[in-house]
Amino acid sequence: MLALISVTNPPSEKHTMQPDKQDIVMRLKEIISTDLGMDISPQEIDDEDGFMSKLGVDSMGFVELKFQCEEVFGISINDDEFVPDNFTNCATLAAFVLTKTVAADLQSQ
Repeated sequence: MLALISVTNPPSEKHTMQPDKQDIVMRLKEIISTDLGMDISPQEIDDEDGFMSKLGVDSMGFVELKFQCEEVFGISINDDEFVPDNFTNCATLAAFVLTKTVAADLQSQ
């Protein structure tokens, strides 16, 4: 006989699903392809493709990318964080976003 057991988290336990780096990379590729109006599909973007050097993102595109990251991932990006080191390619931006989402999650606990 098969018995089904229902397991639930206690009400006091907050459970949130943290995205992993690859989930963030995939979402960034979708943002670049659709929200930035780039003529490229998400599948054609490599993780290490430079936003400016390879994909041709211009200054307005970077501002839109920052805005989309804040909206989609629920983070705030300060002016001192809005630098090329964090916005080089999907891999570097995903690592930065992951750091910000983990920090935001820890603050909300």
